[in-house]
Amino acid sequence: HPASFAKELADRFEAAKDHVEQPTNDDDSSVEDSSFVVGEIDTLDNYPNLVDFVWADDRPAVPKSPFRVHPIEYAGKSVADKIEIIRETMRNKKATFTVFSALDDIAYLFNMRATGDIATCPVGIAYATISNNEVFLYCDEAKVVSDDVQSHLKEAGVTVKLYDDIVPEMEAHMADTKNAKIWIEKARSNYALSRIIPVRKLIDAQNAVTPMKACKNEAEMEGMRRAHIVDGVAMAHFIAWLQNVIVNEGRSVSEVEIDEVLTGYRAKQPGFVEVSFPTIAGVGPNGAIIHYSAKKDSDLLKYLDITNPILIDSGGQYKYGTTDVTRTWHFGEATSEFIDAYTRVLKGNIGVDSMIYPEDTPGFVLDVFARKSLWEGGLDYGHGTGHGVGAALNVHEGPQSISPRWANKEVLKKGMVLSNEPGYYVDGKFGIRIENLLEVSYVNDEDNEAYDQELKEGDEGFPEKPVGQRTFLKFRRLTMIPIQKNLIDVSMLNTAELDWLDSYHEEVYAKVAPLLENDSPAMVWLKKSCEKIERN
Repeated sequence: HPASFAKELADRFEAAKDHVEQPTNDDDSSVEDSSFVVGEIDTLDNYPNLVDFVWADDRPAVPKSPFRVHPIEYAGKSVADKIEIIRETMRNKKATFTVFSALDDIAYLFNMRATGDIATCPVGIAYATISNNEVFLYCDEAKVVSDDVQSHLKEAGVTVKLYDDIVPEMEAHMADTKNAKIWIEKARSNYALSRIIPVRKLIDAQNAVTPMKACKNEAEMEGMRRAHIVDGVAMAHFIAWLQNVIVNEGRSVSEVEIDEVLTGYRAKQPGFVEVSFPTIAGVGPNGAIIHYSAKKDSDLLKYLDITNPILIDSGGQYKYGTTDVTRTWHFGEATSEFIDAYTRVLKGNIGVDSMIYPEDTPGFVLDVFARKSLWEGGLDYGHGTGHGVGAALNVHEGPQSISPRWANKEVLKKGMVLSNEPGYYVDGKFGIRIENLLEVSYVNDEDNEAYDQELKEGDEGFPEKPVGQRTFLKFRRLTMIPIQKNLIDVSMLNTAELDWLDSYHEEVYAKVAPLLENDSPAMVWLKKSCEKIERN
């Protein structure tokens, strides 16, 4: 099983030691860790790669989509500054060479993006390494032909090498460097790289890019806020269109057309590049399929009318930010079962959104607040509540999450972006999910200001606190899209929850309305959707 494969493999290797002849003390091989005898059991030595065998001659060529520079106004930190931070961390770990193979890490490190190598992800196929005096980017030459990219890399002191040079470069460093220590995060690397590093020369730990990338700076966060506002504009146009077609024209609309029209409205927004993942548009029972994807010729394809709800999970990649939002809509009369479940899902969303919690709180601690109302009704959902999101990068980003899987003890930190997406699904009937993206922020403004100025404890201007007083965090909403009010059982919401809903809609209207034309269908829909909810 993928989740346990690494441990199972390690256990098998450990067990194999009992059946392998060990080197004697006078054997020269004893200078190496004796466990490396087991390392001779290696699928890359003297055996064909079975995946290559399956591909045969049908394997497509490796993509060569060109890199583009991600401007400093969106990145917020120069490549040179990032390299210096990494080298400082390397010195602390006594690492002489660091290897990066996760594509979003490389895109972030070099302030570059690409479109086409990996669908919906603005990354390019490459490796990167940093030593005490050199920085290498390993990729196809076709990816760095533009003058802008070449001057950008030259300014940062980055040398471009061929993609396949990565292994020889690692081997040369280990051979030529006294006390060489290679820092590589094996969990986010491939076997071809990690296998060549002897245990005594290996530092296997979370790489230095991951925490930088997870905690957005102010420029990155401002881009994320902007992306969600224009995403709200696109959604206002789209839902106004969809509601008119379904309710006024009486037409049924296929899931495929819904996907295409929504993408079309996003494409009209400034800075749009592509969707951030394949749109999930599931009518009725298809909404209960978590990662459903509509296809024109599929037997599962359904059409939306007033008799069924639709779950739409979608997002956009903009030059300055990434969005991911889920709303469940119903343009007819919803059943009492649906309304009850919808309201419980909303209560869970509000529960997470409203949390105030101390620093060093891991994400799994908050998961129960998303499920509390559902549990009280004997209901639950089988997926995590929240994942990290990149800034103009991958829509799924670690290491943070909100999930019942308590093994991820990564604490939530200022500058992280997470999804908040409780749901409920009835197989063969419907699916409900309400998803907003949230940014992690300090409760106190002076702490936020210190973060934005990159002040550390002891620096002048860093907020001083009495001994024992903790620093607290909260969430700020990024997603600016209304929640359908007539699907809510108001009697199930308390005053604080009703106030939250009115406050959220007031914020949505204030940020999205200025970008819409007066009296346009989108403006009419937005204004109506953001009115205060009627209370019992």
